[in-house]
Formats: sequence, structure tokens, C-alpha cells
Amino acid sequence: MLAASGYRTEVGHIIASPQGKNVKTLKNIVIAIAIFIAIKVVFSISGHMAVDSVNNPRSASNHAASLIEATNQQPEPTEGFERLTLSGGLQIDVPLQWEPLPEALTTAIRTTANALMSNEGLDTGSDGSRLLAAYTSRPTTTYAAVRVKEIVPTSIPPAELLAASDAEVAAVAQELVQIMSGPMAKQNQDMQPGATTTRELISGHPALVFRYRRLGGEGGPVAVEQIKIMTPSREISITLSYREAEGVLWKPVIENIRRSIKIPT
Repeated sequence: MLAASGYRTEVGHIIASPQGKNVKTLKNIVIAIAIFIAIKVVFSISGHMAVDSVNNPRSASNHAASLIEATNQQPEPTEGFERLTLSGGLQIDVPLQWEPLPEALTTAIRTTANALMSNEGLDTGSDGSRLLAAYTSRPTTTYAAVRVKEIVPTSIPPAELLAASDAEVAAVAQELVQIMSGPMAKQNQDMQPGATTTRELISGHPALVFRYRRLGGEGGPVAVEQIKIMTPSREISITLSYREAEGVLWKPVIENIRRSIKIPT
């Protein structure tokens, strides 16, 4: 059982494996994603301004073999996009007309999110994370966004995410809904039914992907995808979101951004 990485306060129910063991490694991800959801909620409001991997490596290997690669970066970015090369050679394409959030605003967003989660009893101490990019759509009457962070060390080792059972991975969504329902409701961004967590391969690395919908004010519900990619040396957290009423405009763009993710091996 691993100690929590940067989050020492226990919240919600501990996820249990079929053998009755506490899966605290996945719990680390639950807390970390909860913090990022809080940031994303504030970000959207402000933007318009496993377990047995060591003893049973075959289990992790079998899970890896069953996963399908979810990304396929093209040699050149799609017309209308630019390719960002970030820390450690991480690459991701973003629309040319989107604008990066000013550093002062991203700092204010993080401060507000920390206060929001601290008020709910979550320890928001340093998690070793660093914001690499934050872009929001233009014109400002629309809403879509991408946010990229780097975290050292990872919430859990890649092999442990691979070794977790499908049931354990799916249970993370329930845990997150329990943690986030209260804080999001206070921001009038209520989480909607149907949240899911899945395990995927992103640029050859195992990732936990949390998908959910939340109210988005007068513009209607917002679809959000929180991707936590585990590499041997670092964790890459990528959040993609768009207003569902503008899906015809932004869903293909979000899918293009997702497909473009490339992390050096």
C-alpha cells in the first residue's frame, strides 16, 4: 500500500479490491483528480474573462496487451492548429485562434480551487505539479479548453495502474462523484449522472481517463475529459472540455487535440 502523494487527508470511502485490500494507489488518483476538477470548474467560470503489480507482473502485462492505443499524432498538425512542444518533449496540438490564459489568471484560479477544496477538508499541499499550458477558445462567447500539467512523482507507478482490476478502475468514478458533488454544487456546476473512469493507452503509456458532465451556467452542460497519463518518470495530466451545445463546433477540435498527444518514450 503506497502512502498518498502530496495529499495526506483521507476522504470518502476507500476503494476495496475483490480480496478486500485497500487500493490506496488508486485513491491517490481520486484525490489528485478531485483537485484538478476543482481547478477546471473555476477555470471554466473565469476563462471568458493496484495493486499486485510487484508480485504479479504478468497481470500488468496482460492488461497492457489488452489496451488499444488512443492517440495517433500526424507528421504535421492539422491546418488551423499549432504544435506545442512542452517539458521533456511532450507535444500537443492546439487551435491557432485559441488563447493562452495569462499567468496571473492561472495563479488566481489555482488559489481559488485550493480554497474550495480546503473548505471541504481536502489537503491541497504541494503535489509536485507544474502547469505547462492552458488554452481557452475564442471567441469568448464560446467555451472549450485544454489544460496540461506535469506531476513528479506520479500518483502511482504505471505497472500498478495496469495491474488494477477493471472493477477497481471503474469504481474510481463513484469515488470522485462523492468527493466533488458538494464543491461543484456550491459553484453552480453540479455534476451530472453518467461519470465513468476507464484505462487507456495514451502515446504508449497507461492512463486513467475520467469523463463526466457538469452544468455550465447559462450555456448549458459541459463535457469534460480528465486524462492522467503515467510514465516511469512523471505523470502528465491533460484536461479537455467543451460546452455540449457547441459540440458541432468544438467536439472535432477536442478529438484532434487528444489524438495529437505525444510523449517521448
